[in-house]
Amino acid sequence: MGNAMVDIEVGLKGTAEMIVERQDLASFSGNLGAEVLSTPRIVQLMEHAAWKALEGRLPEGRITVGSRIEIRHFAATPLGMRVRADATLREVDIRRLLFDVSASDEIEQISEGVLNRRSHQDRHPEKPYQTLRHSPTAPIIPHVVANLRDLLLSLVSYSGIPSLPEEKAIPCFRNILPKIKLLLIDAQAGPL
Repeated sequence: MGNAMVDIEVGLKGTAEMIVERQDLASFSGNLGAEVLSTPRIVQLMEHAAWKALEGRLPEGRITVGSRIEIRHFAATPLGMRVRADATLREVDIRRLLFDVSASDEIEQISEGVLNRRSHQDRHPEKPYQTLRHSPTAPIIPHVVANLRDLLLSLVSYSGIPSLPEEKAIPCFRNILPKIKLLLIDAQAGPL
């Protein structure tokens, strides 16, 4: 691999923050009644913090992808609270990057664990999806994609009819429609 990881050093730190919104709640992705920050959204925030630690340090044509994460989520965070994820690079082993990750809300630490990322040559740099990586909305794309199918199935089940018109959708679905439209517009426009 040569000098591909020359600017990647143990101790690099990255941070990502968010305010808990309705679409970040466990109830939004089907766990009705759980009006607290979902574990998948914490994982996504930790991934983003690790990505921020590496931002600008990877050589042209190299990317990293999450390959494994082990976390404990031990405290509930309500709607409207600020959450911060921190990632610290603990180990670099050829193409594997090992991060210690944690997340805290305004009151206490809510999660901690270990995240592995793998570095490799991007085999498809000309593909249109590449523009999503540099989009301001990129951090929420995995969350939206992961939960959209389950949300739509829940809505259909909730309504008791095979197709659910927008005017009968539950409020959380109406709230996300404009965000999905913006994601699609942003994906077509490419990086700013």
